Amino acid sequence: MKRLDELFEIKNGNDLELCYQHKNEDGINFVSRTENNNGVSARIDEIEGLEPWDSGTISVSLGGSVLEAFVQTEAYYTGYHMRVLIPIVSMDEMTKQYYCMCIRANKFKYGFGLQANKTIDALLVPDISEIPRWVGKKNFPDVSEIPDYFLEDGYKKACWYLDNIDQEEFEKRYSGVVEKKEVKFEYSETTWCEFDVAGENGLFIIKPGKRLTKAEQHEGETFFVGATKFNNGLTGYIDAEPLYNEPCITVNYNGSVAEAFYQEAPFWISDDVKAWIPKFPFNKYIAFFLITIIRLQQQHYSYGIKWNQAEMERTKIKLPFCVGKDGKRIPDWDYMERFIKSLPFSESI
Repeated sequence: MKRLDELFEIKNGNDLELCYQHKNEDGINFVSRTENNNGVSARIDEIEGLEPWDSGTISVSLGGSVLEAFVQTEAYYTGYHMRVLIPIVSMDEMTKQYYCMCIRANKFKYGFGLQANKTIDALLVPDISEIPRWVGKKNFPDVSEIPDYFLEDGYKKACWYLDNIDQEEFEKRYSGVVEKKEVKFEYSETTWCEFDVAGENGLFIIKPGKRLTKAEQHEGETFFVGATKFNNGLTGYIDAEPLYNEPCITVNYNGSVAEAFYQEAPFWISDDVKAWIPKFPFNKYIAFFLITIIRLQQQHYSYGIKWNQAEMERTKIKLPFCVGKDGKRIPDWDYMERFIKSLPFSESI
């Protein structure tokens, strides 16, 4: 193993702030502390008197998405808390990509608020002589074959796609674009209106979760839904009777506030989560339309500000409507279902 600074000359980045730069689609890449798009967050005008970093060097973020490392294929500037790695010994592109992977493997050492400013030089990585043979044999994949919807979700999704997917089979099985009839999304004040979330005329009955400490949780088969934004809210399986059995939407009032998920199987929810039980004809397609609307409430809540039950019950959400037989506006459930069904990959819901 070698220290990183034995293989690379480690230079401070430019410490530029993007807000003070003039964006230019034909300009120089601006690399920041993001894990997406090879670290490039914009293109900017060339700065007089400041030479961009050369292509073929490696950019590494010290904060934000800590230790995200990318081989840059074009000249670039960097934002704050970045390092630029210039190989001391000759390296081909696959070798540089391998070292990017090795740098990322150290991410686990840095939790919330910890940066790599003082420790990056001493990171241990394999020496050139220790690099596996497969590194030199593997050809670069043709990234032009990766669909936009994977590229937009960032580096990890794109890598997963390349490693696991037969593109033709994936498109054929899941997208269903050929068979689908387009349903246009339209929003206007004349086609959408507000509806009460709860109450006498509301759409849902809001029910609470129940506290269960770690010590009280024993492994079983019942879904345990916590206040997370990942994995459909599922944080484990417990040995307990489900609190709720009917399909509904779970909404976090604490933790990842206003994160919402469709639950189809019986489940238990923590006391940081509420179950929104529908009072209308309900299915998974309608649920996914509503979840997007519910998540818009996240803008009203930040860390430490809860969306408690009283606030939930006073909430109104805007939905597309139609006019019922009695002349009153009612949610247009049929349109919501048809819209979701018309989307690519809806068959995999």
